[in-house]
Amino acid sequence: MKGSFALGSIRGIQIKSDFGCVLVLGSFGAMLAALYFPLAHPGWDPYIRWTVGMVIALVLFISVLVHELSHSLVSCRFGLQVERISLFIFGGKTQIAGLPARPAVDLQMALSGPAVSLLLYLLLLLSAKILGWLGVSEAVTMACFYSAQVNIILVLFNIVPIFPLDGGRVLRAIVWHVKGDFHSATRLAAATGNGFGWLMILAGLYLILAGDYLLAIWFAFNGWYIRRLALSGH
Repeated sequence: MKGSFALGSIRGIQIKSDFGCVLVLGSFGAMLAALYFPLAHPGWDPYIRWTVGMVIALVLFISVLVHELSHSLVSCRFGLQVERISLFIFGGKTQIAGLPARPAVDLQMALSGPAVSLLLYLLLLLSAKILGWLGVSEAVTMACFYSAQVNIILVLFNIVPIFPLDGGRVLRAIVWHVKGDFHSATRLAAATGNGFGWLMILAGLYLILAGDYLLAIWFAFNGWYIRRLALSGH
């Protein structure tokens, strides 16, 4: 894949990351350090702000990887071959050879990612509480707290019932169970992703007219990306 680099492999599963993913995560950490922390934590010096910002960005990267790994390991458990995990600007994609045998398998594969992200959220939140009780520095406890929030956002984002998000795959599994046809269920789920993508693009056009250009670009580009993945069937 052009514009990507290998991170290694786990249980024979190749893991690659897009360079754009690293750029966006670095920008996310920089925005926290330069824009958010000076207002939320004015007592932190620049070194602490930047360190905590980059730690949170790194945790986000690891969280997305663990999220995708959970899909892969559940797929392997049901005998499906996982070729690779690719991390992109807006998340990740697990490439699986073959199709799940039945709707229940598809459902478990889809729910494994949000379940692991929810577990990470609870563990990080508990860690922040314990570190606070132990009197550890605010920077360390807040790094855990904000990293927990990142994971609950991953959960909420991924359970939206639009394909190819995990919620869309849950929708596909339910429709497959009801109609008994995997391919028609995939087409229906993909239509939800395509429609939602168009809504985001239209929202972006509206925001251009409203003069909010940065948010307009974000909506339009995300809408295009969701439509692209939905129509590709991944």
